[in-house]
Amino acid sequence: MKIKNITGIILSALTLAACASQENRQENELRVITTPGTAALTEVTDVSPEAETAKIAETDSPETVITSAAPTTAATEAASVTTAETSRTAPSETTVTEAVTSAVTTASAAPLPSPPAAYDIQAEVYDKLYLSQLIPKGARLEGKDAPVDTSEVGNYRVAVSYTLDGILRKEDIYFSVADTTPPVLLNAPGSVEIKIGSEFSLTDHVGAGDMYDDDITLTYTGSVDTGTPGSYPITVTASDSSGNTTHFSMTVNVVDELKPYVPPTGFIPFEDIIRDYSSMGSIGIDVSKWQGDVNFERVKAAGCEFVFIRLGIDVGEITIDPYFEANIRNAKAAGLKVGVYFYSDANTPERISKETAWIADTLSPYSLDLPVAYDWENFSNYQQYHMSIRHANDLYLLFDEQMRSYGHDTMLYSSKNFLENFWDTQRVPSEKIWLAHYTSKTTYNGGYRMWQMCSDGNIDGIDGYVDVDIIMGT
Repeated sequence: MKIKNITGIILSALTLAACASQENRQENELRVITTPGTAALTEVTDVSPEAETAKIAETDSPETVITSAAPTTAATEAASVTTAETSRTAPSETTVTEAVTSAVTTASAAPLPSPPAAYDIQAEVYDKLYLSQLIPKGARLEGKDAPVDTSEVGNYRVAVSYTLDGILRKEDIYFSVADTTPPVLLNAPGSVEIKIGSEFSLTDHVGAGDMYDDDITLTYTGSVDTGTPGSYPITVTASDSSGNTTHFSMTVNVVDELKPYVPPTGFIPFEDIIRDYSSMGSIGIDVSKWQGDVNFERVKAAGCEFVFIRLGIDVGEITIDPYFEANIRNAKAAGLKVGVYFYSDANTPERISKETAWIADTLSPYSLDLPVAYDWENFSNYQQYHMSIRHANDLYLLFDEQMRSYGHDTMLYSSKNFLENFWDTQRVPSEKIWLAHYTSKTTYNGGYRMWQMCSDGNIDGIDGYVDVDIIMGT
């Protein structure tokens, strides 16, 4: 599924954590939002019921293919549900809800005397909307055209001056911003296995995110008896605060013993990759502690031209890769071009700032030939990060901005699936994209600078598997 807004323009303003419904706000409350170069926008948060606007509702690398259902219309009244952690007996039908919500704060201003009867202009949250689009057809905007803030749902007014039929007019224009895009399923397995006697939780098996909401609700209908082996079909629903929903079917298999992990067999010789792909660009590898002690002299002699080295990880605490210092020192001594990557699960600007400062300090003794790559890929239980899809994209852009202030260029590492369905590549130049797609010929249609084409390469100097990469056109 291709993620897109109702007007077809993806993601165009900063996500804010506050996304409460109108019913939860104070009567006659206003929020004034200023956009550089525009008049102040006032959010109208008290309107009569008749004035309310209806809200509509190839496996390529290790991640799961993203799927999503079509938008659904929000129900008039919320359905009554039964909350449970685990169903150990098998009732006829159970709905289980899993959700965590965050507090919402708003800024107050003077009340609007007379709210309008209707909002004729409607925009999808994050759509690009300009002052010139708010005035009547055939009118000429007076003053400079400028974008209007659509980063929060709600009803708004803006003072606009325009000339129509030779008459200069100044009017309050009213418009609404709505979220009608359903949540996106980032990890939606058709079946899962759990051991008999264990607890079943959707969060352990399902990943979902929303374009606008930082918090979504996961529910399922059906019953799962973890005390009795068998197959239990359920229907999973992801819901956002605007009433948009996405559904999929999943079977929970309760078994006596879980199947053991079976590692892959076979590998792709590095010399075969050089033979088949060197015409596309430079051939290199990326390494971390999982490759152990690397003999970079032999790696270089095997035809490798560059290496991306894992610098560290941040999974709540920043930790340096135990092999980083030896890897970068020996790779540079062997004459290889060097870049680094950093594995992150940051979900706040504060954590990004802490990461970038640490990265810059740790890299200060070294010079890089290639960028610092940002590696965020924890999509399997994404809802636990309380971060909208827009928010995640904003954090990479912040990472890029701050790393450049320290003198380092960046790249965004991700799989084909998530580059197509999660990351907003309209906001990330193609020269900053590191594509992961494990195939002999990628079908990714977007631009990219580097392609990680396999994870089961084998090269002299490394015992076991290694990722192989191609920097295009070099």
